[in-house]
Formats: sequence, C-alpha cells, structure tokens
Amino acid sequence: MANIYKILDPDGNEVNRIVADEVFVQEFYPGRFEYLGEQPEPEAYPSYRSIDKVEAMGLIRAVTGMSAAEELAFRDDPNLALFWRIWREDVGNVIWRDHPLTAQILDAIEAAGYLGTAQRQAVLDNWPTA
Repeated sequence: MANIYKILDPDGNEVNRIVADEVFVQEFYPGRFEYLGEQPEPEAYPSYRSIDKVEAMGLIRAVTGMSAAEELAFRDDPNLALFWRIWREDVGNVIWRDHPLTAQILDAIEAAGYLGTAQRQAVLDNWPTA
C-alpha cells in the first residue's frame, strides 16, 4: 500500500509531499522524510446511466408530483413551444445526466415554473445509476 510522506531538505523543512511505498522513500530520500499516513482510498463517484425520454418524463413527474392536469398544462404551455419542438426534433432518445443539453432542458422547465430549484436538484440526485 502506498503511503504519504513529507520530503525534507537538509534543514528539516518540507519541500514536497509524495505518495510512495517505504522502500522507495528510504532509497531515494534516506533520512529526509517523514511518514504522514496511509493514502486514503479514492472517493467513489456514482456512474450514471443514460435514460430515454419516457424515463426522463417519469423522473420529472416523480420529483414534481405533477398531476395529469398539470402535465397537460406543462405540455401545452405556449412559453414552452420551442422547448417541446426541440424535445421532439433535436433531443435523441438517449439522455445523459451530465450532458449540457440536459442542463438546458432543466433550465427551460425551471424558467417556465414547472420545476423549482430543489426539484431540479432532485431530478439530478435521483438519476438512475449504472
């Protein structure tokens, strides 16, 4: 296992920190290092999977608690006419959580008042993982 070491100059001042095993440090920095501890395990990041348009709308419905009447108003809102046209014609069937287009989709829905800031974050937080 790799450890973290402080590399010292001849006066005992820190000049660098490295991650290495003890054999390496003793060979290349004899008497000029200080053990600081084990290197922590890297933080695990979730791996988000793509979703299709049906799943995306389901996620938005689940987060907002949108009723059928509210969804109809959402789909028929004249302020979202361009959004729905882009949704139909330009958005592919596969949607990735961290793609810039996803942010634009959520921006449009939020700007029209169908998604609050907390709900927008909830869409991202509840995105399915692989």
